[in-house]
Formats: sequence, C-alpha cells, structure tokens
Amino acid sequence: MFTGYQLLDQSHVLVTDENGTVADIVTAEAGNDVQRFNGILMPGHINCHCHLELSHMRNRIPSGQGLTRFISSVMKFPEAGQAAKEQSMALADIEMYENGIAATGDICNERCSIQQKVKSGIQWYNFLELTNLDDAKAEERVAFYSHMANEFKEALPSSNVALSPHAIYSVSPRTFSLINDNTKNHTITMHNQECADEDELFRYGRGRFLQFYESIGRKAAPLPVSGKSSIQTWLPYFNNGQTIILVHNTYMHEDDIVFANEYAAKNGLQLVYCLCPNANL
Repeated sequence: MFTGYQLLDQSHVLVTDENGTVADIVTAEAGNDVQRFNGILMPGHINCHCHLELSHMRNRIPSGQGLTRFISSVMKFPEAGQAAKEQSMALADIEMYENGIAATGDICNERCSIQQKVKSGIQWYNFLELTNLDDAKAEERVAFYSHMANEFKEALPSSNVALSPHAIYSVSPRTFSLINDNTKNHTITMHNQECADEDELFRYGRGRFLQFYESIGRKAAPLPVSGKSSIQTWLPYFNNGQTIILVHNTYMHEDDIVFANEYAAKNGLQLVYCLCPNANL
C-alpha cells in the first residue's frame, strides 16, 4: 500500500467508512471482512496541468519545432465543430479516469468543456486562462472571463474555478494586476520558463518571440524588458495570498528558485512546481 508518501508493508490495512471515505490505516487487528488484493493500492493521481478542450489537436501538431512555432500552430489550427471537440474530450476524460487520475487542473479558454465535466468521474479545478497583450483591454478581458467563471460555477458547483494568466509573454501589466486583485487566496496557475526564449526576451529584448510578435502584427512584448529572468519579472505582480502552480520550469535556474521561494515567503504566496518533461519534446 502506497500512501503518497511511503510504501507500507503487508501488515497494514486501509479502513474506510460506509461511504468509502478513507478513515484510517491500521496495523492492529482490523476485524472481519478484510479484503486482500494483488498489486499496489494507492491514492488517485492528480493531473496538475491539462488542456481538455484541445484534445482534438492531439498528435496533429508537429513536435520538435520550438515553443513559438508550436503556439503559432495552435493559433492557426482549423476550427473544429463542437461535436468533434466533445468526442475528443470524452475520450481523453475516459483515458485519464481509467489510468487512475482522480482530479485534474484544467486550462480553459472557452466554455466547451463544461458538459463533458458534468458527466465526468474526475474532480475538476478549472483555470480560466487569460491572454491579453494590451492594457487598454484588460478590464474588458477580465470581466469576460469573470462572467465565464460564473457559468462554470453554476454548471459545476462541486468544482473550483479561478482566473489565471497564460504566460509572461502573453499578459499585459494591467492584466496581471487585475488577476492579482481577483484571485486573493485562490490557487492559480501559469506557464513559466517553458523555453529559453522567455528569459532571452526579458533579459535582453531579443530572441524568437520578437519574430512571433511581428507575425501577429506587434512590435514588442506586453511587458517591457526588465534585464531579469522571466519569473523575476512577473512574480512581483502577485502578493495576494495565492497558491501558484508553476508549469514546465524547463529553463528555471537555481537563482530563480531562490528568488521565487524567498519572494513567496515574504509575500504570503505558496509556489508549487509542476514539471512536464513529456510536453517539452
């Protein structure tokens, strides 16, 4: 039996109440009706970072091209109908459930996943992901996603919902500030240092993100060049008791980890590092 922290020997017995809720793990005499199984009994897995609504794109976007080309491919991907999306989401939901995933933190850019989640056996935490490059549109975008959050809450009353920024290269300063104001003591999430170009952009104002901005008609990133790494540039926007799931962290350096943990301790934040090596191929 694996508790999530340690592997116990065969003398231990898991005790549940009549509803199936775990009550205790004991080594003393457990009474009658003890069931024995071959294999390992363990808690359900947590999928910290999922894009359920993009399931229809699975295996249809080339890997190995770098993040900026991947983002461009997602943006240019042909629009799929709701029926196709629902079919792909249902298959992905079943696959996760059958592989022992009990709860999922899901990135949501639209409403299309709601009906699948109503039917799902998984517990969902819905991160409504904001992208907004212009301060002038910040209030409008936050209001739009706040309204969407109410729709998620009404349809999925047992699930959690929180606004979350996409990444440093896609969120303006005012948008960061409004998200901070709207997520006091919430768990939120953000892609962090997924590629070397993030640091290249904010340390030196160069790299492949400049080409990406040009391709969408922009001349610069939404945040000014800071001379600092990505996380040292964006983390100071948060000071409202949030738990922040940092996703990827592929190019996070030791001094970034020291900075982030010290800043979090001083400002009442909790940081959780979600590593996704398979997603960075």
